[in-house]
Amino acid sequence: MPDGTRLVVPGDFHGAYINVEHGRRHTTDTPATPQHTLYVVGGSAIYGAEVPDAYTIPSYLQRLLNARQPGIWRLENCGSVSVTTAQQLELLRTLPLREGDLVVFYDGVNDVVQGVYNGDPAGWMVGENRKTLRAAGPFKALLAQLNLKYAASKALSYSVFLSAVVGGAANGANLRPRAHLLDAARTAALARQTASLFQHNLEKAARFAVASGCAFVHFLQPQIFAGDRRTPYEQSLIRNYYINPNGLETAFQAAWPLLEDAASRMEGGHAYDLSHILDARAEREEFYLDYCHVNHAANARIATAILEGLLADIERDRPKDAAGYQGQGRR
Repeated sequence: MPDGTRLVVPGDFHGAYINVEHGRRHTTDTPATPQHTLYVVGGSAIYGAEVPDAYTIPSYLQRLLNARQPGIWRLENCGSVSVTTAQQLELLRTLPLREGDLVVFYDGVNDVVQGVYNGDPAGWMVGENRKTLRAAGPFKALLAQLNLKYAASKALSYSVFLSAVVGGAANGANLRPRAHLLDAARTAALARQTASLFQHNLEKAARFAVASGCAFVHFLQPQIFAGDRRTPYEQSLIRNYYINPNGLETAFQAAWPLLEDAASRMEGGHAYDLSHILDARAEREEFYLDYCHVNHAANARIATAILEGLLADIERDRPKDAAGYQGQGRR
């Protein structure tokens, strides 16, 4: 977290499955001499800690674009954990945008978590976590630093009782909905504020991208509460409050329709709603690991949907140049 900012930048790391260089998760299959850069900006769903480098949304999208427009695009994975659109906008202003580049925002979930579930639309999740630790007292703060979720999983191997004690100490607050979520009027007001700020941030991001000679395309991400028909597995995830805190569904039910409307009214770029992209599935096929993080198969489907939106934006509206690339231009 660079001083004087609310940016959350991944630390550099090199491993068998996950690699981060200069604060960017590695995107595989990038061309050697690309003409343009596509910046994919979002939260942990874009960073993709659940999968190896080759199976993140940006890596899938890179391969799809290589097949459609070889050598044209290099993707940058600008995902990071816990960030909202306000922090994405802050990050966007630091990127070395050039004429003809493309900016994609993929988001929505963290704005609802911070704005409605945490009850502070103008805040940020790291700040919220810091407040929670300060309020918890020195003992629980120490437990958090010792990574109690990991300790709880290890304790299960030795004692069900020990696992329950350790897990409860780490996550006990998840079992009870926060007080403001029990007030329907307060929840609705927070949802309206969150959606308004969400649209404001997207439009500022679009204006900044366009002023830099880039196009801006927004994708509202899928999340488990948006599904029309939940599988028994999804129901079990939703009711597992250690993974998905009690009250989270209330926050999403209040805010998500407003975010969908806000994104559709965004000025300055194109917007696509992927809320239901994971609804259709084969029998016994599952995607979600919690309320918004998904597996590699879901990432592949999401990348395909993003490609369709981008091609509609890139190819449909602009004449091809000699290289076969439809130049972005300003709008």
